[in-house]
Amino acid sequence: MNWTNTQNPNASCPYNHISCETPLGKILIEWKGWKENPDYGVELDGKYVGTEYELEDAKELAYNKL
Repeated sequence: MNWTNTQNPNASCPYNHISCETPLGKILIEWKGWKENPDYGVELDGKYVGTEYELEDAKELAYNKL
């Protein structure tokens, strides 16, 4: 999977985030970058699929939901 570099909050997402385009839709992982131990919310095409507490675990969750 080809993830974007970490992006700062912007008009399309109010939190730090990475994304990945797939044939099944866009995956977005977002987190509150100012927190010492953030959680990582995972969305597939705008639908919440879960939360993990490590970025690599969130990527694995996203992959498993495809």
